[in-house]
Amino acid sequence: AGLGRRARADALALVEHQLAARPEKMRRELALFLNVIRWAPVVRHGRPFDRLGAALDAYERGRGDFADYLILEEARAEGCEAVVTFDRALLRAEGFRAP
Repeated sequence: AGLGRRARADALALVEHQLAARPEKMRRELALFLNVIRWAPVVRHGRPFDRLGAALDAYERGRGDFADYLILEEARAEGCEAVVTFDRALLRAEGFRAP
């Protein structure tokens, strides 16, 4: 069964709204939400499951956005040593470097 397409879209819209309203407070809640859907059979998005998991783990520990760590995992999968960023907070994380 699982969530219908409309229910998934509504859930993601709610998370995006809450994150925009209170980004620092919502970081933990967003990580929890992503962990819940991480194990759902509907979460595939064409990416190997281990990359999503690695990105989520880094997001929970790090200072960047989930997308930053997902980009990093995709880059690593393609053989890149680092992702170039202007985000100073990410420069302290492994796998990111300044231009």
